[in-house]
Amino acid sequence: MNKIRISLLAGLVCFGLAPASQAVTTLTLDDGMGLSVSCSDGDLCDSMPAAGAVTWVGSLGVWDINVSTGITSPGLARTPKDLYLDLNSVNRSTGAGTLTVTFSSTDYAAGGPFPVYSHVGGTVNNTAGSSASFAVYWDPSNAVGAMTNLIASHGPFGPGGFMGEDRASVGPAAGPFSVTQVATIVHTRAGITSWDHAFGVPEPGSLALLGFGLLGLGAARRRRRQ
Repeated sequence: MNKIRISLLAGLVCFGLAPASQAVTTLTLDDGMGLSVSCSDGDLCDSMPAAGAVTWVGSLGVWDINVSTGITSPGLARTPKDLYLDLNSVNRSTGAGTLTVTFSSTDYAAGGPFPVYSHVGGTVNNTAGSSASFAVYWDPSNAVGAMTNLIASHGPFGPGGFMGEDRASVGPAAGPFSVTQVATIVHTRAGITSWDHAFGVPEPGSLALLGFGLLGLGAARRRRRQ
C-alpha cells in the first residue's frame, strides 16, 4: 500500500469515543513518488502530546530521516492574535528527490483584513539545482490543506544558508478560515535540508518596531539624496 495514513480518530468513532469538536490540525509529507504520510493532532503517529502541535519522525522513500513539527494555537474560534503557525523540519535524502511538507489548521476566527508576517530561514546542504521553496495560503471555506489564496511565498532558495521575510494581510473572511503552509524541498543528490517557517499576526510591539524601522529607512534614503 503506497499511501500511509495512520489515524486514531477513526478508531475512536468506532467505539463511540470521538473527542470533542476541535480545529483540524494536520501535518503531511509527500515524496512525489506515491508515498505520503498524513498525521493530525492527537493521532498515534503524532509524537508531540501537546495540543496544537504535531510531530512526525520517520522515513519516506529516499528521504530516510525526517523530523517535522508544526505548531499552532489550539482550540476553536481563535482570534486574530491567536493566528500563528510554525513549521520546522530536518530532511535527509539518500539520493535525488522532491519532498513536500504541508502544515494546515482550520477554524481561525473571521475578520480582517489584518496584518501578518511570514519569515523563513534554513540551510540547503546539497549541490547546484537543489532548492527549498515556501508558501502560505488561507482558505475562506475553512478546508484543511486548501491552497486558495496565496498570502506569501519565499524562494526557491539554492544551496547554502537562506532567509526570507514578507508582510501582507489576511481577510476579510465571512466565517472561520483555514491556513496552510507548504514547503517544497528538492535534492539533486544525497543531502540534508533544515528549515523553519513562522507565520502569524505580529504583536503590537512588533508592528511599532517595524514602523520605526521603516521611518528610519526612509530618513536614511532622504539623507542620501541630499
